Amino acid sequence: MVKNLKRYRKGIEKEEGREEVSKCDFFPCTFSLPSEYHLFVEKFKRSPGSTWIMKPVAKSQGKGIFLFKKLKDIMDWKKDGSRSEEQKDAAQVESYVAQQYIENPYLINDMHLTNVAVQKTAPDYDPEKGCKWQVQQLRRYLTAKHGREKIQSLFTDIDNIFVRSLQSVQKVIINDKHCFELYGYDILLDENLKPWLIEVNASPSLAATSKEDYELKCRLLEDTLNVVDMEGRLSGKEKRVGGYDLMWNDGPVYREDLNLENYTSPFLTANTHLVSSLSDTQSSQLDV
Repeated sequence: MVKNLKRYRKGIEKEEGREEVSKCDFFPCTFSLPSEYHLFVEKFKRSPGSTWIMKPVAKSQGKGIFLFKKLKDIMDWKKDGSRSEEQKDAAQVESYVAQQYIENPYLINDMHLTNVAVQKTAPDYDPEKGCKWQVQQLRRYLTAKHGREKIQSLFTDIDNIFVRSLQSVQKVIINDKHCFELYGYDILLDENLKPWLIEVNASPSLAATSKEDYELKCRLLEDTLNVVDMEGRLSGKEKRVGGYDLMWNDGPVYREDLNLENYTSPFLTANTHLVSSLSDTQSSQLDV
């Protein structure tokens, strides 16, 4: 994803200029190691004192992640001519991503991140309580603290991340009308309410850790199947299906009815515009 985003940003800058490319400034400085080790070192030396985070490419749930501030901490990923043949022939170094750490995250109750896979190992972890908030709950909290206009702008910026990141991989992603994919986006807010794309998961966990989480995942699966529309009930003109908002349809999609009331209910179920209705059912029965 990162390589495609960098390529996409360069293309936008060349074709549309710096003003437009500023809309792609939503992911931290990131390098793939060991392949981009030299490029990483150049940036590292220009940012003395910065904290970086290392994440394995093929793992999830917080496994293998660590922070570092010194190059000696990642010597295993060094890739240059100074390594001996014995070192080069040693066990293959696992591919990692080195990402500049967001050091000023937005805090809620002095916490900035929920990772159940890590938190559940704590002795005082309560699986029923957990620490997960639904997006609607987060939006209400932020709106109460910062005002409706500012938070509307924040969520517009998050929508921009979704659209731009998918456009960046449009040419390499599987393009088949029979294929569908559910992606999980990790978005981190900094203290200035700027959203940062941390990573995108192609297979987000659908395991439930609490009753509320179970209900949310069930609604997510139901809405996903409604979007796929195997029964042909959608008209093709819907701007929202369940909890899904249409953001792009050969161009940006704007919803005139978007307001705070849409986010005050814990369930977004009254906004699925399906063609199937009583009259449709009656018509089908008459045709039979």
